[in-house]
Amino acid sequence: MTIISFDTATNKMSVALENNNDLTIDTYQSKGDRQHGEVALPIIQEIMNKNDVSISDIEQLVVGIGPGSFTGLRVGITIAKTWAETLQLPLATISSLAMMLPLKRFEEGTLYIPMMDARRQTVYSGIYRLINGKYQTLVADKHITWEVYQEVILNQVAQVSNIQRIVLIGESFIVDYVSLLQKSLNQIEHSVPIDYMNLSPQAESVFQLEFQELVKEVNNPTLLVPHYAHLTLAEQEWQDKQQEGYPSEQHNKYIEITH
Repeated sequence: MTIISFDTATNKMSVALENNNDLTIDTYQSKGDRQHGEVALPIIQEIMNKNDVSISDIEQLVVGIGPGSFTGLRVGITIAKTWAETLQLPLATISSLAMMLPLKRFEEGTLYIPMMDARRQTVYSGIYRLINGKYQTLVADKHITWEVYQEVILNQVAQVSNIQRIVLIGESFIVDYVSLLQKSLNQIEHSVPIDYMNLSPQAESVFQLEFQELVKEVNNPTLLVPHYAHLTLAEQEWQDKQQEGYPSEQHNKYIEITH
């Protein structure tokens, strides 16, 4: 079976091809300097042409479903839906945050926390752990303020047994959060070491056994929509109105994604 997977949730597009021998044929990772709407489809077709793979050879699609860039996600989901519907191909999705998890040197005693900068001191993030050789979701992907998210992480450290290390995963912005989280852990007298990895979504992740339980089949591609994890404009306007006159109350600090 020839599978193509791709993700457009961040400014770095990722594409990968796999053949029926569970071998990754080719991968592509952009440098974040081009618009997905202009280059996504040409890049996918270029990789296929480079490896003598025609559209008729593709037997399954896997797409990163978000959260992430509104525009980027729409590009990727539109391509996936169009190909799945037109060519009658099986389609599956995976969290774009889950695609940031390490492909090697993973450990079962580690909390993995992939993060994307959502601006205004908020992040897109979820918490994952390797259990019996498979990545499992401990805390579903969220759009959340860092202030609140620290409490979520500290609760996981307190509740989950045998946590030996925490790894924050993302781009350079997470360095500041590493030090903030370490201070919070010290205050509650938890000596769990914190590391970070500079990674963005990796399309080849879906081909690895460790990721298989995070890949979800799509029964009806027509109904597939991105997981934006953001309030709609109408919801944001309503929330802003509610907050007027209630400055001491904290409304809707995070939005949880459920699959």
